Amino acid sequence: MHASCTLEFFGDSHRRLPVHYPKPWFRKQTGSWYVQLNGRQINLGPDRKAAHEMLQRLLGGVEEAPTSLTAHELLAHYCDWMEGNRAPSTVGPRRRMLDDFQKHIPKSLKASALRPHHVQQWLNPKHSSTTRSDRITTIKTVWNWAVSMGYLASNPIARMPKPRRQIRQDFVPSDLWEKVLDLATDDQFRDWLRVMLLTGARTQEMLRFEAKHFDGFRLILPIEDSKGRRQSRVVYLPDATIPIVEQFAKLYPIGPLFRTKRGKPWDRNSIRCRFRRLKRLLKMPSLCATTLRHSYAHHRLVSGQDALTVSKLMGHVDTRMLATRYGHLEVNTQFMRDAANFEKAEG
Repeated sequence: MHASCTLEFFGDSHRRLPVHYPKPWFRKQTGSWYVQLNGRQINLGPDRKAAHEMLQRLLGGVEEAPTSLTAHELLAHYCDWMEGNRAPSTVGPRRRMLDDFQKHIPKSLKASALRPHHVQQWLNPKHSSTTRSDRITTIKTVWNWAVSMGYLASNPIARMPKPRRQIRQDFVPSDLWEKVLDLATDDQFRDWLRVMLLTGARTQEMLRFEAKHFDGFRLILPIEDSKGRRQSRVVYLPDATIPIVEQFAKLYPIGPLFRTKRGKPWDRNSIRCRFRRLKRLLKMPSLCATTLRHSYAHHRLVSGQDALTVSKLMGHVDTRMLATRYGHLEVNTQFMRDAANFEKAEG
């Protein structure tokens, strides 16, 4: 990552750095410039001019932007930024998490003085490794944002290790899907379960869909309402689900599409209550709405559909999520044996 020749920084012919300097590089995945100094990769931010100025400061021995900024103030700045740049479904849970973190760190703690042990002391050892990993990631995200915005020169917890995420093995085998549907206490909940199982839609997407998102064979959430806000979320509807969506679209042309038998939109609490009963009857203590999405992935993959297609149907940008977050194939020994004998079977 280093260069020892005289180069113009980002094409600025009127401003040069010293002859021997670490060469910055641009990382497309994060949309930011980076430089390696003293064995550390430092995020210089997305703006070329600002990155140049920050690198000048670093080479001059200036390690900090506003040194008086406290961790509490930084968290407040980030939450204000979130309000206009992240979806409400992201802002609420993340703000609650950051509020809780704030209670565990001293008010006088400088943002640049945050250390891994501050974060570690905040984590609840009773939480799963996935939850603890997600919490560490969130705090790292805030401090990375601070670097990109120029509040800090580097992230002091960038190297903090995270526990390995648990592979999600819970799913409902497809031969039990009808039993799950039969246990629903009313048609509206049964329809909700059927659409979830047959489309692999996320719970938050099911809560946001409206009649205006239905085009006859798909449900399309615009970018601003989709997870990550990178692209519109398109849910392709199997034929068995189209009549269900059509009926709800006629009943509720405005507002949330999927509703209870009383005409009220489903929310997380009402869904959670319904699943308590299903957990007990099916003797599946970890069963939840997200399990239906995992069940969809498992069914598609073991039925022979390729991972890229399944990923696209589920709204992932690539196949990495299936590979790193789901362990469904590992529990189906016969499927893996058949896969191992693929060439023999083709022959």
